[in-house]
Amino acid sequence: MSDKFDGNTSLMAYRSNNTRSDLRQDAYANALVSQGLPPLADLAANGKLHVASGGSHAGIAPETAVPTTVANWCLQNNNTGSTCLVVLRVANWLVSGTAGLGIGLVITTDQAVQAAFANVTLSTVKNCLAGGSAALANLNVNKTMSTGGSSWDMVAARSQLAAVEVGAGNVVDVQGAYIIQPGGGVMGLTNVSPAGSTPLWTVSILFAEIDLNLA
Repeated sequence: MSDKFDGNTSLMAYRSNNTRSDLRQDAYANALVSQGLPPLADLAANGKLHVASGGSHAGIAPETAVPTTVANWCLQNNNTGSTCLVVLRVANWLVSGTAGLGIGLVITTDQAVQAAFANVTLSTVKNCLAGGSAALANLNVNKTMSTGGSSWDMVAARSQLAAVEVGAGNVVDVQGAYIIQPGGGVMGLTNVSPAGSTPLWTVSILFAEIDLNLA
């Protein structure tokens, strides 16, 4: 037996015609959810889902230790008002060269906004993944976090032999744990690995543009 809450629910104030979405509870007060779409489809359909990538950029050599203030790759939020970039997934992979023994990917978010910077040559911040308008975001390289002492979070690590293994790397769902504030907020990503033989790495970032009230 289940109890029902009155009313309809719909994400982003949209639901298909002639459908009803009731909230129900089981005997243990667990909410019963019936999901009609894949998890990210609604964000994409509403023009909120975007990806930033190194694109055709040649790639950047990894750092041999966790950095202090400079990030290999930086994604900036150029929206105003309350529109934040909510990061859902990050990835890194080898573009060329011989990788060192193992690779890690660390992330930080700046504690303050920065002056606007442009997209680095050959990188891309793609239009909405369902088509539509471009994200108000830029991806650049080797930027200094404006407030020193940023904490770096290890989000992915991979044990590997020193080898030419183009395309090898990490893909990790960060599930919205990193939020880039509007008005010039920045998230930095850095690859950490032994030197290898001229390895060059790139990244991609899946994110959603969502209006949020940050504390």
